Amino acid sequence: MVIRGKVRGRVINKIDDDRWQSLKPLWAFIILVLIVLGAIYSGLGTATEAASVGAFGALIITLLMRRLKWEDIGKSCVSTVRDW
Repeated sequence: MVIRGKVRGRVINKIDDDRWQSLKPLWAFIILVLIVLGAIYSGLGTATEAASVGAFGALIITLLMRRLKWEDIGKSCVSTVRDW
């Protein structure tokens, strides 16, 4: 929501804080995309290398957000080997 008004003859625009608060959960996704695409477009790595950086970055972000436990990582590794 944009609030418009006049203060001492000047037109002001104020963006409601709710809009910015709703974007807060997206910070990790935006950073991850920028890292992966930045690695590709800057020539630091191929698409495969950028994908591995993205996977590692996703792991680090989930650990920092405390949404992933070491137990879950172990289950994921066992499941990957079993399905392989």
